[in-house]
Amino acid sequence: MLSTDSLGLFRKILLCLDGSEYSERPLQSVARLARMSGGSVTLLTVCSPPIAHDAPLATAGHLALLREQLEQLGVPCCSRVAFGKNADTILEVAREEGCDLIVLSSHGRQGRDRFWLGSVAESVMRGTNRTTLIWR
Repeated sequence: MLSTDSLGLFRKILLCLDGSEYSERPLQSVARLARMSGGSVTLLTVCSPPIAHDAPLATAGHLALLREQLEQLGVPCCSRVAFGKNADTILEVAREEGCDLIVLSSHGRQGRDRFWLGSVAESVMRGTNRTTLIWR
């Protein structure tokens, strides 16, 4: 549980989205946290190779809809589509944007699936000293 004393620390929140409905689950909570802390949100989707030629455009359009939702709730927001390896790119964007908090969903894969697919959430968490919230 976050105390109200720590809320002022989260002035720039990075919400990582992978295009799944599951990854959008934290959206309302992130909006509340941003409003309470007087912060802003950056929505990020990372496109990893191979990429369909129209994927970045479709992704940008979807992020624009989510950005509008947050702005209607009074949350300053921007969105980015970035290209590269998921965890590395998330960490790079968090540094570039000066984010205080990184929020991402974990699909909760275990066993062989996790071994073969890796865990973006775990890689991000291990690769940063920024506060990281894993939504499960």
